[in-house]
Amino acid sequence: MNWINVNDQLPETIEGNIIKTSDKYDPERTKKLIVLTEMGTVSDNFRLKMLVGEKEWTWFMKYEGDEEITHWMLFEDPN
Repeated sequence: MNWINVNDQLPETIEGNIIKTSDKYDPERTKKLIVLTEMGTVSDNFRLKMLVGEKEWTWFMKYEGDEEITHWMLFEDPN
Protein backbone atom coordinates (compact mmCIF):
# COMPACT_ATOMS: atom_id res chain seq x y z
CA MET A 1 0.00 0.00 0.00
CA ASN A 2 1.18 3.53 -0.71
CA TRP A 3 1.27 6.56 1.58
CA ILE A 4 -1.89 8.68 1.52
CA ASN A 5 -1.51 12.43 1.98
CA VAL A 6 -3.69 13.77 4.82
CA ASN A 7 -4.71 16.63 2.52
CA ASP A 8 -6.16 14.10 0.07
CA GLN A 9 -7.97 11.73 2.44
CA LEU A 10 -8.22 10.93 6.16
CA PRO A 11 -8.52 7.39 7.54
CA GLU A 12 -12.01 7.83 8.96
CA THR A 13 -13.40 8.44 5.46
CA ILE A 14 -12.55 4.90 4.31
CA GLU A 15 -15.48 2.51 4.50
CA GLY A 16 -14.92 -0.28 7.02
CA ASN A 17 -12.05 1.51 8.77
CA ILE A 18 -14.04 2.63 11.86
CA ILE A 19 -14.10 0.56 15.05
CA LYS A 20 -17.20 1.13 17.18
CA THR A 21 -17.56 -0.18 20.69
CA SER A 22 -20.72 -1.17 22.49
CA ASP A 23 -20.03 1.33 25.29
CA LYS A 24 -21.77 4.63 24.55
CA TYR A 25 -18.98 6.54 26.35
CA ASP A 26 -16.05 5.09 24.41
CA PRO A 27 -14.79 7.00 21.39
CA GLU A 28 -15.06 5.78 17.85
CA ARG A 29 -11.66 5.10 16.35
CA THR A 30 -10.01 3.97 13.16
CA LYS A 31 -8.16 0.74 12.72
CA LYS A 32 -4.41 0.83 13.40
CA LEU A 33 -2.41 3.01 10.99
CA ILE A 34 1.19 3.73 10.09
CA VAL A 35 1.89 7.46 9.94
CA LEU A 36 4.67 9.68 8.60
CA THR A 37 5.39 13.17 9.98
CA GLU A 38 6.94 16.18 8.31
CA MET A 39 10.21 15.40 10.14
CA GLY A 40 10.33 11.82 8.86
CA THR A 41 9.06 10.08 12.00
CA VAL A 42 7.27 6.82 11.20
CA SER A 43 5.11 5.13 13.84
CA ASP A 44 1.78 3.48 14.49
CA ASN A 45 -1.20 5.61 15.40
CA PHE A 46 -4.94 5.89 14.85
CA ARG A 47 -7.58 8.58 14.76
CA LEU A 48 -10.35 8.85 17.30
CA LYS A 49 -13.55 10.79 17.75
CA MET A 50 -14.72 11.51 21.25
CA LEU A 51 -18.44 11.16 21.85
CA VAL A 52 -18.55 14.13 24.25
CA GLY A 53 -16.93 17.57 24.10
CA GLU A 54 -15.64 18.71 20.73
CA LYS A 55 -16.67 15.49 18.94
CA GLU A 56 -13.94 16.03 16.35
CA TRP A 57 -11.63 13.43 14.79
CA THR A 58 -8.04 13.75 16.05
CA TRP A 59 -4.82 11.76 16.00
CA PHE A 60 -4.45 9.64 19.15
CA MET A 61 -0.72 10.23 19.56
CA LYS A 62 0.95 13.64 19.22
CA TYR A 63 4.62 14.07 18.34
CA GLU A 64 7.46 16.01 19.94
CA GLY A 65 7.71 19.62 18.84
CA ASP A 66 4.24 19.50 17.33
CA GLU A 67 5.40 17.48 14.32
CA GLU A 68 2.53 17.34 11.89
CA ILE A 69 1.38 14.06 10.39
CA THR A 70 1.55 14.40 6.62
CA HIS A 71 0.87 10.87 5.37
CA TRP A 72 -0.67 7.62 6.56
CA MET A 73 -1.39 4.07 5.43
CA LEU A 74 -3.45 1.21 6.79
CA PHE A 75 -1.52 -1.17 9.03
CA GLU A 76 -1.48 -4.58 7.43
CA ASP A 77 -0.92 -7.38 9.92
CA PRO A 78 1.50 -9.88 8.32
CA ASN A 79 -0.22 -12.83 10.06
